[in-house]
Amino acid sequence: MSVPNQTPYNIYTANGLTTVFPYEFYLLNAGDLAVSLNGSVITSGYTISGVGNVDGGDVSFLTPPANGVTVMIERVIPTYRLTDYQNNGDLLADTVNKDFDRLWMAIQQAFIYLGLALTRPLLGGPFNAKGFRIENLGNPVNGSDAATKNYVDETGKTNLQRVLRFPENVAAMPDAETRGHSLQGYTEEGRPTPVFSMTDTADLALKLASTGGAGLVGFDIEKTYPIATIGHQFTNIFSNAQHLEFYYDKLGDWDEAYFQAQMNVFRLGFSPEVLLPGGVVDIYRPFFGGPAIGDLIHARHPELGLYNGDGTYKGTWPLILKGVYKKNEDGLTNPYTGTQIVFHGCADQNDNTWRDFGVIHSAPTNLSERRVPVPVKQWFGTVKVDDLNIRVLNRDNSRHGKCHGIYSFYGPKSEVNKVVVYQPYGGGIICDLMWDSALRDCVLLQCGRMSPNIGDYQSAKNVDIKYQTYAPLHILYSATGSDNSNFIRIENFHFEDNYHSVADVIVSGDSSPIHIINSHHETDRAAGVPAVVNGGFKKRLAAGTVGVRYMGQDSEPGFDYTAGPFTARGGYLHADGANGYQLGYDDVYYGGRYTGAILENIKFPNSGGIKVAAGNTACTVVASNSTFTDISFSGGNESFCPLKMSNCNIKSLTMSYAYGFKLSNVEVESSITLSNMYVNPNGVCGFSNVSSASFTGIISYGTGDLTLTSPSVKSEIVCYFGSVNIPRYSYYNNVILGGAP
Repeated sequence: MSVPNQTPYNIYTANGLTTVFPYEFYLLNAGDLAVSLNGSVITSGYTISGVGNVDGGDVSFLTPPANGVTVMIERVIPTYRLTDYQNNGDLLADTVNKDFDRLWMAIQQAFIYLGLALTRPLLGGPFNAKGFRIENLGNPVNGSDAATKNYVDETGKTNLQRVLRFPENVAAMPDAETRGHSLQGYTEEGRPTPVFSMTDTADLALKLASTGGAGLVGFDIEKTYPIATIGHQFTNIFSNAQHLEFYYDKLGDWDEAYFQAQMNVFRLGFSPEVLLPGGVVDIYRPFFGGPAIGDLIHARHPELGLYNGDGTYKGTWPLILKGVYKKNEDGLTNPYTGTQIVFHGCADQNDNTWRDFGVIHSAPTNLSERRVPVPVKQWFGTVKVDDLNIRVLNRDNSRHGKCHGIYSFYGPKSEVNKVVVYQPYGGGIICDLMWDSALRDCVLLQCGRMSPNIGDYQSAKNVDIKYQTYAPLHILYSATGSDNSNFIRIENFHFEDNYHSVADVIVSGDSSPIHIINSHHETDRAAGVPAVVNGGFKKRLAAGTVGVRYMGQDSEPGFDYTAGPFTARGGYLHADGANGYQLGYDDVYYGGRYTGAILENIKFPNSGGIKVAAGNTACTVVASNSTFTDISFSGGNESFCPLKMSNCNIKSLTMSYAYGFKLSNVEVESSITLSNMYVNPNGVCGFSNVSSASFTGIISYGTGDLTLTSPSVKSEIVCYFGSVNIPRYSYYNNVILGGAP
């Protein structure tokens, strides 16, 4: 009979009642069966049935084993052979089969026990005990011997009795150079410190006076030191300004260092001004200010009681950051470029974690708290930021992570000076309900946002200004629009290669004008908006129905960036000098509904046009001492004189659905074209020392002098009321009169 592949043992747990326990394997001889209780083999008190049956049989106990006893029934084959085959004797099949069956049973048994042995891999490596203990191990003799637990315990006990012990953890002793020639002492807190004997007083004085002497003086910012001590002076330093590097040296993490400094403003009364060191500061979450830092402190340390729970805090302070200034370079990582904050908060360009936050974020954490006309939590988002280079670099080493540079909500008296913002896919500086503030000498590089995802607008070629969501410099319409940001002075800004935006500046809302003085604009056509379509879309300044209405609108469910406009109206600015390279720009200014702009001294080295889509609203443009290309003004019929220009050179003027204009000392290179103009005695088209190559249109009420300079282009002009004098009509002289002077 063949020997099946069986497990030659069965294990049971007795219940105190059962007497019959089956065994499920082939047994040739009753003497080959071993029965054990709790590991002890017994030889009596039971009977065996089923011997010779390939499927096994039963072991019947005369008395049931006690409850919980482990019963093991095992086939045990002796390692010898009793059968002896004689020459010329019988060779019976049954005898040979059983003899060979016993051999295979013994092999099965050997493999079972081999699997329980301490083994190692065939190709080498350590022995594997598979998580089981090894008992009865001898004490080690040679260096490579295994050690018993008792040996390790006794050796450790012996060594411990020979050392100075403490009941708690103790800091390490100072290094050898510091503790040389000293005794071992302890501070009030139990920290080890070198103590010099009386005979070593002179040596101690020398050590304190040496260059390493400062390392012998401790300082704890938590303690109050007596007046006129070094400790008190160190505390005074933190009361005037906190050095972020002090916390970083202790914590090894710039994010936690900043949080500790902010928390100590409230806990210890330290200054809110945080001084950043020169070099690269790598951060993974924004530098929070305003309600965001208040809520973070309260969430992590509610025992401080900073937040009262009713929208007020026990203490508030502005966000003040000051770095090390060298010069305004680009945003590439450079440890020698003053202070550079590198934001690694985004995993890649698709990470939305911080899309509604600034790297410097002085605003509420929750979007809902930024969409109300009156702040929910009473903490101004005032910022004062100086001498920082802010770069966005994703953790996968890509650029243009979804975030903004600096964002302030409800931040009066803010100041931002000598700051570079480089490569956020979002606004460079965003002002939301800010007033009486000044931004100076800043550089915004490769900022702005079109579609919520960076590639969508490029693949669809949606590069018109109506698709823009955030500008490099963005004055938000905010929740109310009527009383939003106002009286912000922006001076000496440099805008460069802001590929993912149409307008470098967007001003929204109905409040007082934003003053922009001496801004510099330039861009090539290497990427983004300029690369999708060959020019014709980039603007320097924009006001009115462009951009999102409030922060985070583009992250709302169902937002469609192609379904604008999102901002209803408003936007007033005064720009004195907005010059730059023409290569990637089309217009100097774009105005939407209910907007107004004063444009002065915009001349060199290149200019651009003006486009106003006013609808039936009161829009105005006042321009002086400037050079423009094509001016297109449509609408504005709520104002009798929506366009005023003096001392300007322009390429052309096209105007429709308006009443009139006033031009003084204006030279038009090409043509003036009027169509569908409205009629009102107060809406006068006024000319004072104006020249144009040609003129086409109907003037209802007109006055002044207009010189027509083109000898080849005919003008078609009608003036119903008033008097427009034409001192010279070159086409008439050249064509009609045959070249008469």
